[in-house]
Amino acid sequence: MKDSYCVFEDTLAITSQLSSKRLAFPGTKMRFSWYEVGVKKDWFGGRISSTITLYEITKTNVLTAEPQHQTFSVQTAEQRSRGVRGCHR
Repeated sequence: MKDSYCVFEDTLAITSQLSSKRLAFPGTKMRFSWYEVGVKKDWFGGRISSTITLYEITKTNVLTAEPQHQTFSVQTAEQRSRGVRGCHR
């Protein structure tokens, strides 16, 4: 193994939107968390580089467009994405 790395980010954003009931979501706290772990290896004197990464991204309290009233927003509970990513150069 040439290099390994780990990334963690936890962000809190405060937003405000309107619902179809004309009520605001004042100070809605949307949270974004990102974890990533990976390794990188150079081959043939650095002419080829490979990276493989495991990740998880979680978003909570995300405001999205309301299906019946596109100009308004609704708050979702949690959205999560997990996966493996690989790259060669």
